[in-house]
Amino acid sequence: MKVELRDQIIPCWIEKFRPESHCDGRETSARLDSMQLTLALESGCVPAFSNSTQGVQPFKAQLLKWVGNKQRFAHEIISYFPKRFGKYHEPFLGSGAVLGVLAPQKAEASDSFGPLIAIWRMLRKDPGQVKEWYRERWEESRCGDKVEQYEKIKARYNSCANAADFLFLTRAAYGGVMRFRKADGYMSTPCGVHEPIHFETFGRRVDEWAFRVRGAEFFLPRIRRVSEPGARRRFGLLRSSLRP
Repeated sequence: MKVELRDQIIPCWIEKFRPESHCDGRETSARLDSMQLTLALESGCVPAFSNSTQGVQPFKAQLLKWVGNKQRFAHEIISYFPKRFGKYHEPFLGSGAVLGVLAPQKAEASDSFGPLIAIWRMLRKDPGQVKEWYRERWEESRCGDKVEQYEKIKARYNSCANAADFLFLTRAAYGGVMRFRKADGYMSTPCGVHEPIHFETFGRRVDEWAFRVRGAEFFLPRIRRVSEPGARRRFGLLRSSLRP
C-alpha cells in the first residue's frame, strides 16, 4: 500500500506500523496520519487526499473464487491504513479483496496475469459483458455431465487463454485453486465438487463489484526477469531496502 502526496509517493509498509499490545489500530492510524501530514509539510506541498477509510464496512461477497484471497481479512487490513490518503496502489491484484472492500475513489491496480486483468478491465468498462461471459459458460456446464463440460471449457482456455473462460473456471475449479504448469501455463485444476454460483446471483455480484471498482484503473505490467540486464542490481537494492 502506498500513500500519494501530490508529486511524491511515500511508501507506508503496514507491518512496520502494526500496533503493539499497548496501542490499538486507531492509535496506529493516527500516527500514520500525523506522519503523512509531517512529510507533506516538510516537502512544501499540501496533501491531496482523495480516499478515506471512514465508513468502510466488511464485504464478503467474492467476485472470483480464489484460494488464499484476503476477503475475510480485508476490513482488518484496511483498519491499519491512514484515515485519509491519496491514490491507492495495488501491485498484486489477484482477486481484488482489499480493493473491493476499500472501494477507493481513486486507485491503480495491476497483476502480471493477462486473463485476470482482462476480467477487471471489462468489469469497469462493461459489467453486462462480464455477466454474459459467465451466463454462457454456466449454461454450457449444464448441458451434459458436469465434469466433462468443465473439462471442455478448461481445454478451450488452455488452447487459447482468455478472460471469459477463466472467469467461469475460477468459480467452478476445485477449491478455487488456480494451478498452472510452470513450463507452459497449462491450467490443471480439476472440477470442484461444489455447484458454481447461479448466473443471476453472480450478476448481482458483478453490479456490486463494478460499483466498488469504478474509481480504479487496471494495468498489465511488464515483469522483467532477474537475469535481464540491470534487473539483478535493482532487485538487490529492493531486497536490501526491505530488510528490518
